[in-house]
Amino acid sequence: MTQDIDLFLNLNMWLNKADALAFRAMLSRIGYKVARHSWHFKKPYPDVPDRFISLEFQARTPLKEEPVKVRNGQVGRDMGTGLAGFHTPEAFAVDESTCSLFCVDPSGKLRVPHPYAWLNLKTAAAYDWLREKNEEIEPKVYRETGVSRRLKHVYDVYVLVAMLTEQEREEAIAIASRYEDHPIASDMRKSAVMLYADPHGEAIRAAEFYAQQSLGFQLHIDHNLFWEEGLRQALGIKT
Repeated sequence: MTQDIDLFLNLNMWLNKADALAFRAMLSRIGYKVARHSWHFKKPYPDVPDRFISLEFQARTPLKEEPVKVRNGQVGRDMGTGLAGFHTPEAFAVDESTCSLFCVDPSGKLRVPHPYAWLNLKTAAAYDWLREKNEEIEPKVYRETGVSRRLKHVYDVYVLVAMLTEQEREEAIAIASRYEDHPIASDMRKSAVMLYADPHGEAIRAAEFYAQQSLGFQLHIDHNLFWEEGLRQALGIKT
């Protein structure tokens, strides 16, 4: 069971201060307290007081017409709500074709991003694994094994592609075409190529390694299905 929950806040949260304050009050009411920043909250795990459930709020980059502040890597900071979202540029498509699961209350919804958005988010996280491997960023490893904490994201991209339905794949292709000239989408396409275009590349081997070492099963990735028919098309990568 996960203890760390990542949620993207809709930017309307900061455009309607009353909603933001009500949401912030709800967090306090159910036991969440600010942990490090106004985008990170936690509360004790039920019946295990030395463990915590962590909520980390993220947010996409505001559009020019959206008067939401971005300060010190935090969206909505210092806007009088006590809430912020960790600035996540690769979440540019997080509001595209979302799926609403259920209403939290008459005015609120929990929405799941489209697989196209997830693939961009996970590609960015997987690329951080490569940057870590190349000693470009600070490593994050498990103390017990020394294995990178970022390795899971390399595998997660494979899982997301494997779970795509044909309808979702076609929708992703259509969404990708709308973001063909978006600078962050372009960066994500380049990152995906560096990671996964080579059938014998490090990321392919790393995903297979993660499956064996962490999940206990032998995985052999069909590169044609995963890359040529899956990720490349879903992200709008030209041949």
